[in-house]
Amino acid sequence: MNKIEPEKMCLMPFTSLNLEPDGSVSVCRHKGTDFIVGSLKENSLAEIWNGPKLKAWREEFLTGKIETCKWEMENLSCHRCSVVNSLSDKVDLSLTPKAVLRLGANFNGKCNLQCRMCDVWSRESGLYTSRNYWALLKKNVLPHLEVIDFFSGEPFIQEDTFKMSVMMNEVNPGCRWLITTNGHFDLTDKIRHFLMTTNITTLVFSLDSLDSKQYSEIRCGGDLNRVLSTIDAVLDFYKSSPELKKPFLAINFLVMNDNYKQIPLVREYTKKRGIELSLGILQRPQRYSLLEASVEERLTALEFLYDYSKKGETLSHRSFNSLLHSLPMVERKTFLFNNSLN
Repeated sequence: MNKIEPEKMCLMPFTSLNLEPDGSVSVCRHKGTDFIVGSLKENSLAEIWNGPKLKAWREEFLTGKIETCKWEMENLSCHRCSVVNSLSDKVDLSLTPKAVLRLGANFNGKCNLQCRMCDVWSRESGLYTSRNYWALLKKNVLPHLEVIDFFSGEPFIQEDTFKMSVMMNEVNPGCRWLITTNGHFDLTDKIRHFLMTTNITTLVFSLDSLDSKQYSEIRCGGDLNRVLSTIDAVLDFYKSSPELKKPFLAINFLVMNDNYKQIPLVREYTKKRGIELSLGILQRPQRYSLLEASVEERLTALEFLYDYSKKGETLSHRSFNSLLHSLPMVERKTFLFNNSLN
């Protein structure tokens, strides 16, 4: 079995592909669509999977000469992702691994919101319905998958989500499903059936504020009360269905320059409902990112987060560390000294 050194290795390029609505193919959510490894309009999935861009990316990790992901690993610690690292006993650490183990199934950008940090709803779509990709996926990709990840647009209003569930149950019912939703859907009989028949292991609701005005500014077209109602409905559904294996339920809070003071409120909300809180830090667009705020604003945010952590709350290493490392060296050392963290 391949020996893996966690601090020098990220399994993403060896395990994962994300299919974007316009046919572009990426690998990592942190690198995003700014780092595309190919296009299905020009090459097959197999050609992209073991093409020159991905082979070069893998070689960086195999040789220890990491450049592409250097900033992310140092500041976001994204290589510690538990979902991807759960594939460590399956991964083929070679330049040309045989099979995709995790698929980000962003088949279309259909969404009922227009979030200020997302543009997927505005991108070209329809590629996967107009070409024979589903048959190729069913034959060549789906049987080998360990994880399928729906995180683009709103999965519960996209027909592709339900179509994939039927297909996956035919060829690979044990594959783990991860779904990220904005919570703007009704728990219809169709969705109840989907929850009952699909191997959903992680269900994440995006919630960045409990202030209704701020929430609707971040998630344009969104209704905070509807999200909260949907979360409660899903919790009630699993509570009333003890025969079902309850997925890991979480709130994903994207930390920005104007919402970080909402973290304690959202944390209390998740505690009361027995669900987890996951914090990430926004990188783009820069005008909403704490990482691009003035040094004074970043220090103010760090002081707030550190004071909150002193109350016994554990903060996300990724969000806290990336914000800390965004500071100039002098200010960073001063902060660490003043707060006795060094």
